[in-house]
Amino acid sequence: MKAPKIAIIIINWNTYQLTFNCLKSLMACAYNNKTIFLVDNGSKDGSGDKIALEFPDINFIKNEINEQECLPMNIGTCIRLFPINMFLLLLLVIFNFDQL
Repeated sequence: MKAPKIAIIIINWNTYQLTFNCLKSLMACAYNNKTIFLVDNGSKDGSGDKIALEFPDINFIKNEINEQECLPMNIGTCIRLFPINMFLLLLLVIFNFDQL
């Protein structure tokens, strides 16, 4: 039986190193039937754009501003972009609490 296709959605907001480390781990993961989405939630430090360049195989979604309701909107966008029979969602929300 083929492994189910999964989508991994990572939310970034001004957290380059944390997000980079997370993506590096996911890329090394032996589970191959996956698609990774990085949603940059209006970062002002350029972290989203930098990560998108360093990981060209991921799907990059950029919000120009940090919208509190962005999570449901971005999940809906990802679902529309990711037509599969089974959709498993692993949500990794990364915060740098020093910046809150």
